[in-house]
Amino acid sequence: MKLILVFLITSLSYASFSLPSGEYLQNGFSVSKQRVQEVVDTRYMSGLQRYEQLRGEGYNCAYAYNMIYRCVKFMPTQLSEGEVNRLNTIYNGSSLYFGYDFRVELINDAPMLIEHDVFQSVEIDIAGRSSKVKQYLSRQLSRLHKLKLDDEFEVIYDKNYDRLMLIHELRSRSNRANISKQVKVLFKK
Repeated sequence: MKLILVFLITSLSYASFSLPSGEYLQNGFSVSKQRVQEVVDTRYMSGLQRYEQLRGEGYNCAYAYNMIYRCVKFMPTQLSEGEVNRLNTIYNGSSLYFGYDFRVELINDAPMLIEHDVFQSVEIDIAGRSSKVKQYLSRQLSRLHKLKLDDEFEVIYDKNYDRLMLIHELRSRSNRANISKQVKVLFKK
């Protein structure tokens, strides 16, 4: 009786398990915020004044070492025309193809994280690099699946919208701060 119940629960959990299948083509970019980080040395008066100024501007500052602080702030942003052109140059014509047949093995079934080993053929053609994968790791976080395809590519699958997102980080530097924008490269069927 226990064996049948375990089989039924396992079958039901896999019946609700959904993964991408078919071809997904790159179809746009999305960015919602940028991360601005500045390292401040408070051993000197100018650094202490800059630290106080950043705190007043809403930065979160964490002690790094030896009276040096790392101050970070997330701010809304958009992509400039130059950034969009650069991303188009990199990702134009990129695609992911997921086979229709797959087999899933449960690795971790914790309350906050469910992990599966997925055996499914995937053809990757991104940014001029092509590769094929037969097995990858899927981390399920609510409606999102993080798919670690290989050492280079990790995509997020949103099963509600049947789309894939690859995170690309644009980095730049201003006078004192390091600025990074996490751009979602969107793939749709």
